[in-house]
Amino acid sequence: MPNLINVLWTLSYEMAFYLLVTAMFTLGMHRRSTAVALGFTTAAVLGAGTLPVALLSAGGSSRMLTVVLVVAGLVVMGLTAVLTGSRRVRQAGSIVIGVTVLGLLAVNQSFPGPGQGLLILATMFAGTALYRAERGEHSWRQAGWAALVPLAGIWLARGEFGLQTAIAAA
Repeated sequence: MPNLINVLWTLSYEMAFYLLVTAMFTLGMHRRSTAVALGFTTAAVLGAGTLPVALLSAGGSSRMLTVVLVVAGLVVMGLTAVLTGSRRVRQAGSIVIGVTVLGLLAVNQSFPGPGQGLLILATMFAGTALYRAERGEHSWRQAGWAALVPLAGIWLARGEFGLQTAIAAA
């Protein structure tokens, strides 16, 4: 809904983060925050100008309804498997969740802009990397790589001084 985007757009990134963290815990990858942050950063830098940002949302309301129903179905199936299945079923469910969320981030993020959505997720995972270093779960040196996230954001926002300032401040 175009009139809701300005108010609610951040919630979709929070939900994507929580779903990805669920998948990572289920797959035993939850301690790899720095690598995930750098992966999202790399995807943002490489894909910022090439991703088909409205691939799933273009095509009218009937197509949008289909996409919403398919995505909701995949997430519900994945979460059901994660919460109720055997180890293999939980892992399969987490892969369904992860692939669904990553697909949406890659080809359906017209707001706030190409690459910026991936950087939002990279920033969230950079925060978890810093949290893990603070708790002694991995080294500050390893967490230090998370500094590449805002640097990439500033580089991607070249020409937009306000956005660069906001990224630097954050």
